[in-house]
Amino acid sequence: MKEWTTGHPKVDPVTGEMILFHCTFIPPYIHYSVIPTESASNGVYGASFTKLLNKPVPGVSGAKMMHDFGVSSNHTVIMDLPLSLDPVNNLKGLPVVSYDSSKPSRFGVFPRRDPTQVRWFETDACCIFHTANTWDSLDSRGNAEAVNMLACRLTSATLVFSAGNITAPQPTPKTVTKVEKARRPSFFSSYDAEFQSRFSDPEKSPETRDESTESDYLLLAAHSTTKIEPSLTDADDEQCRLYYLRMPLFNNPSNHISHQFALSAVPFEFPSTHPNLGMHAARYIYGCSVSTSDSFGAALGKAAKIDVIMKMDAHALLARAEQRPPKSVTGCVDTRSVPEVLASIDPCDSIKAFKFPPGIYGQEPRFVPRHTNTGSPEDEDDGFLLFYTFDEAQLDDEGECPLDAVSELWILDARNMKDVLCKIRLPQRVPYGLHGNWFTEEEIKGQRAVERVRRLPEMEEGGVWQSVRRRLIKAVG
Repeated sequence: MKEWTTGHPKVDPVTGEMILFHCTFIPPYIHYSVIPTESASNGVYGASFTKLLNKPVPGVSGAKMMHDFGVSSNHTVIMDLPLSLDPVNNLKGLPVVSYDSSKPSRFGVFPRRDPTQVRWFETDACCIFHTANTWDSLDSRGNAEAVNMLACRLTSATLVFSAGNITAPQPTPKTVTKVEKARRPSFFSSYDAEFQSRFSDPEKSPETRDESTESDYLLLAAHSTTKIEPSLTDADDEQCRLYYLRMPLFNNPSNHISHQFALSAVPFEFPSTHPNLGMHAARYIYGCSVSTSDSFGAALGKAAKIDVIMKMDAHALLARAEQRPPKSVTGCVDTRSVPEVLASIDPCDSIKAFKFPPGIYGQEPRFVPRHTNTGSPEDEDDGFLLFYTFDEAQLDDEGECPLDAVSELWILDARNMKDVLCKIRLPQRVPYGLHGNWFTEEEIKGQRAVERVRRLPEMEEGGVWQSVRRRLIKAVG
């Protein structure tokens, strides 16, 4: 169990350090490691870049299904969400994987090399499988005054059950008063029919609309004189949106999350950024979406497939939020649907989308810069998106995939999100999957044998409990 790890380790683009964690079913539940580069281990960067292996993160509430985490230049964010992965659940009459929406989501923020200083921030229940980016906000003296995170936030655990081809359990009904409903609209809201009918036609002339109220905030609501009130719907729990959180570190004794809202209403998952700008305030976030469903839980099953690649200008969307702050938790900066984003002809649109031709579906895009030493705001999107595609016209009459079916690797211009620059026919089909990655030749040559870094220090703690713990770990694997 000591060698388990997250599927999403983070590599600092500046120092080369690899940061990772792993989960166990017994306290302290989360262990955390920082692996320096070989040159850093030899003292090139100084003594602070020594290896850190399997340090416990205190305060985690239980055994969790914790798939990803956030890492900035100076801090790490562990997500203690109400999605448990615990064999003890069976003794409680619950499935091993269980989601409890009555419990809060907790975000543990600590300095990169000292998990004992963790601070826990709480908010409404949610599921997050993938973070898009995490970065520090610095004051005039270069001190981190807040940690910011962009993540793909769901309000149910349907995605994990769909990914495992397991029927999702029915949610437990909640007793909600009319007052609570009025005060706390659903995070993933639907808007009234009058609003939808007025803005469902992307060709409708803006000159016919009243521009007196929402001018610089929501693109669709910009010309509406109707007060837009979110309503609760049964589909709300099936949404996934790119979500922003800001956790102040100074003058915040109660660990209050100062900002939390969605950047866009479109379904958005499997995010990536410019590789040189991870852990910094990257401008562009790339990811997957679906044009025929509002549910990413379904998109991982057979009900929907990925047919849209999205590019979001986080800087522009956060600037709009600064001008007109969205409501905490339930707010959303851009409320357009996927078809409305696809219909946009604005070359400066803060959200751009590429839709696959009918019958062709894709996978997670990875951004590859045109030049490896770039990453400034001016040329951040000067590069390519690489992703696999599959043409389902190759399926037989029963919907089965023949042995001679093949996939393609597509290369999309990341700047205009329109031009497919290259299609490489592969020798076989690549089944639909979740993730891809890109490695430079230098990164491949710089790999080290795992045996050179895997040795673990002896347990520093003693006592009866540590003896029992070691025996338990040995017994379960």
